[in-house]
Amino acid sequence: LTAFLVTRTLYTGAGALGFDGGPLFRLAQRPPFLKALARIFPDDDARPLYEMRDLFFQPWSALRARRRLHLLIGDANMSEWAQVLRVGATALVLELIEAGTPAGWPVLARPLDALQAINLDSELSATYELTDGSRATALQIQARILGVVRARLESDPEPPAGWKLRVLEMWRETLQGLEHDPDSLCDRIDWLAKRRLVLEEVPDAADREALRSRGEEVMSDRVPRGEADLHLRDRAFRARRIDLRFHELGPRGGARRLE
Repeated sequence: LTAFLVTRTLYTGAGALGFDGGPLFRLAQRPPFLKALARIFPDDDARPLYEMRDLFFQPWSALRARRRLHLLIGDANMSEWAQVLRVGATALVLELIEAGTPAGWPVLARPLDALQAINLDSELSATYELTDGSRATALQIQARILGVVRARLESDPEPPAGWKLRVLEMWRETLQGLEHDPDSLCDRIDWLAKRRLVLEEVPDAADREALRSRGEEVMSDRVPRGEADLHLRDRAFRARRIDLRFHELGPRGGARRLE
């Protein structure tokens, strides 16, 4: 399941801004806090992809045929398209895995490293090592998984439920859009919508580059202010306001205003 969860960040990421010298635009909010694949003992700050503390509090739960799947990798999606795709695609992948994972299923060699790298790669061009020695982009991994899921459903003698067909089509349309024209999805994918709003609020490329490299510095009260810094600080707070207000649930929330 891990390679799917890590790469689905492409369409489930809710977007974030970083003023730490790295890329200004990030795909998701959660990856910087995820430091482990799984955790049983809840006594440290190494947030995992899979939260397994139930085995600590209720060790007898290990004997159950089914246990709760507790994931910490999900973002606070505002888009209903992203929410349907996140839950629906994950349900289809879980169903396939329970029926028997097919040969050739992609497995990331270093999933935590890949998660952090995907989060910083808004160009969606980087490749990641798989355990079979090959390399693939996050989009290619998602496309492989989608192909296997589709083939499994088509081979089933029973016709698939309507929601499965809908999710498959949404999944295909999303991956195709991310590959050929990501901005065509800015009305459906949260991180792309948020990036579009920031670009409109901070249209000057020089200002965006300055925010990327010096944003944390100019937002600090310890730095002497000049006219250039005051201008950049204004842009930094405008961008940060978009980043945070996007998720506000009231009528002034960024996503609600877009709707």
